[in-house]
Amino acid sequence: MRKASYLYNCMIRYAYTIRVACLTAAALIFCVLTTVQVHANDGAGLLWLVNTDHPLCEGFEPRTLVDVGNHRMDGKVADAYEKLTAAMQAEKAEAGDQTLYLYSAYRSYGRQKDLFAERIRHYITQGYSRKEARERAAQSVQPPGASEHQTGLALDVSSTGALNQAFGETPAGEWLAANAHRFGFIIRYPQSKTHTTNIIYEPWHLRYVGTPHAEIMHARDLALEEYADFLAAHTPFIFQNAAGEFQSVTICDKLPDEWPPDAINISATHYGQGARYIVTYTITTHTQIFTFP
Repeated sequence: MRKASYLYNCMIRYAYTIRVACLTAAALIFCVLTTVQVHANDGAGLLWLVNTDHPLCEGFEPRTLVDVGNHRMDGKVADAYEKLTAAMQAEKAEAGDQTLYLYSAYRSYGRQKDLFAERIRHYITQGYSRKEARERAAQSVQPPGASEHQTGLALDVSSTGALNQAFGETPAGEWLAANAHRFGFIIRYPQSKTHTTNIIYEPWHLRYVGTPHAEIMHARDLALEEYADFLAAHTPFIFQNAAGEFQSVTICDKLPDEWPPDAINISATHYGQGARYIVTYTITTHTQIFTFP
């Protein structure tokens, strides 16, 4: 399964609009069924799960990167981050009069490899064996291929002048934890989910997943690793977003032949486990329920 997932991550291509999707274990084949917006960024969809169990290949580089100062990130992330920082400045009473600094965004496989090796060397100089040093390094720095930064969907931010856990206790850090979901971001490695993510608490690490997914994960206290299982147990999940709209969120193995008649704003993104889709659409009546294959 891990090998198949790795190969799939390397093979799948970015598609903005498709007219079907028939999936095989070896490749993604498109055929005509219906029109749906598929959100991905050249292989890593907005909800793509990237970790040591689901790594990206060495040659993966998203084609949706834009320059923001000295950093590069997915275009959707850049737009959302601009709105987030503007709101933070407008809400200084809660966020504090602090500037949010961007420390890191997109990182290549090679750059991640160097960072991981550097952290291993750090622990070796402290007297740990190479095996122990690697295990300790992986708690705070992901191995190459396992970092979300390679997708262009992750940001490291802080107002304290450093990336440390103390940021989570600052007014800016607390505001971010309480409001990032409004703009499609989640705190990817929260303190309460270290046993699930296997990563230390990182209040500075933002992951863009889009809405309504960030809203649902925030409201239900879910890590990205838990989101697919939650949807599988509650499909279809009907959610009322901040704008008062009812949205249906469903996880499925393939796209349907037809869509509910009252569905609008239909979108789908790959989750990355078993090449499943997470489909979202806005419904005009709360009573409409649609079952996906």
